[in-house]
Amino acid sequence: MRLLFVLLVIVLVSGCISSPLKSTSEKVNEDFILMEQQLIECEKQQNQTTKDLCYTNTGIVFHNLSICDKVLNQTYKDSCYRYVCADLSDSSIYDKIQIQEYKDRCYHYVNMWTDPSICYKVQDQRHKDECYLNVGIESNNLQVCDKIQILDYKNWCYGVVSNNLSICDKLQNQTYRDECYRDVGGIKLNDSSICDKIKNLVQKDFCYDWVGTALNNLSICDKVQIQIHKDSCYHDVAIALNDSSVCDKIQDEYYKNDCYAVISIQKSPVT
Repeated sequence: MRLLFVLLVIVLVSGCISSPLKSTSEKVNEDFILMEQQLIECEKQQNQTTKDLCYTNTGIVFHNLSICDKVLNQTYKDSCYRYVCADLSDSSIYDKIQIQEYKDRCYHYVNMWTDPSICYKVQDQRHKDECYLNVGIESNNLQVCDKIQILDYKNWCYGVVSNNLSICDKLQNQTYRDECYRDVGGIKLNDSSICDKIKNLVQKDFCYDWVGTALNNLSICDKVQIQIHKDSCYHDVAIALNDSSVCDKIQDEYYKNDCYAVISIQKSPVT
């Protein structure tokens, strides 16, 4: 993630690319036109490193493997492949990647919701355990949790699969404890009182956001502290309730406009 952050900062400063904000109501051809415009900007770059960075970020933003292929620097190319692999859930990209860590991440992201046998192919133990952790939680399978070697990951998996907060309480690492609470409260039980136990502000916001959205409960959205997360919660609840008055609570212009647009479409008569 640090590499991606560095790439994005360099490219954005160079003026090569700006990340598009896409409305759910926009047409596919508008995205294609924007992608083509950004590719033209990449091709204008005289410095090869800057050009590679531009292609890398354009490939990641538009989830486009053929753009990653244009990158000459292998590290940047592998970074592009890695994130596109995750976005497209395409394990065939694995063979294109040379850096082992990125190979592991590709397998992890592609298969973390489905097949635990694929996790065995991951070489790095932490990435392997992360793969088992996600498969175990998604499949609600304690036997998959048993395969995890890192103790906090194993207990995190046990806690979420069994909806057992006492196991989350015993996690030594505060970050993992918070994410265990987030997964149990925000995903499994839709219980905002569990979100109250989370120390990390971002994870707490995610938990409230997920519960508020799941229950279509604006009072829970109100508990979210970071404005963009709060706006996301209002946005999703407004659309679920088909209530444009909720859009008025949103501060971010993108979320607000998208909220009005989607509800307008939902209320349009079917022809």
